[in-house]
Amino acid sequence: MAKDAYYFSHDSNSQDDPKCMILIDQLGMEGYGIFWALIEKLRNETDYRLPIALTGSYAKRWGTSKEKVETVIKNYELFTIDDTHFFSERLCRSMQKKTESARNAANLRWSNNPDNQLVNANAMQSHSKRNAVGMRNDAIKGKESKGKEKKEKESKVKETAYRDNISLLENENEKLVSEYGQDFVNACYDLLSSYKIEKSYTTKSDYLTIKRWVVDAVMEKGKVKPKIIKLNTENKLNAELEEYKKRQSELGQSL
Repeated sequence: MAKDAYYFSHDSNSQDDPKCMILIDQLGMEGYGIFWALIEKLRNETDYRLPIALTGSYAKRWGTSKEKVETVIKNYELFTIDDTHFFSERLCRSMQKKTESARNAANLRWSNNPDNQLVNANAMQSHSKRNAVGMRNDAIKGKESKGKEKKEKESKVKETAYRDNISLLENENEKLVSEYGQDFVNACYDLLSSYKIEKSYTTKSDYLTIKRWVVDAVMEKGKVKPKIIKLNTENKLNAELEEYKKRQSELGQSL
């Protein structure tokens, strides 16, 4: 599983839901696949919402049409549209339930923590009070030390502002530039920065957001081409040239 992948529940009988049955009947399993691909994309967003404007980009990536993606979003009551964005109420409920379960599990672990139980034992066992207090203090000091070490590590990893409202780690910026080229990355920064301002859009990670949909959006606009496309074209031309030279050599001719 990829490092930046996130888990969400998938009902085993989803295709038997009446809405999904109609979807499959009209668009086939392609439509059903589009539905789950959209759910996966929504799960990766902090607020589980995505702009409808990205349907064209997703269609190109998935090898389908923009019209089919929009049909899945708008025609089967599987998604809710809010102005320029869409989301899944079912997914939102599921993630809220998951968050509550995680919170309850954390509280249970806290209540079962030996350090916390030790506090109650002190009231019942006065003869061991000194030892218990000493152990508790040691635990607190240990936690404070770990917390201090964590803060020191975090302070060493600082993000750099590439626009007024766009910040990435230096190695994240380097990865983008290495993969797409500086001009294309600048176009991604400009698009995401403008989108944040216009839509009051927030992100947990600008880097992951750029990878998830901003790259596709810039490609769709077509004004700036990513370096990877240029490199592929150059590699193809070089390969064809080498093949041509080889054929000429075999024929005893020179270029």
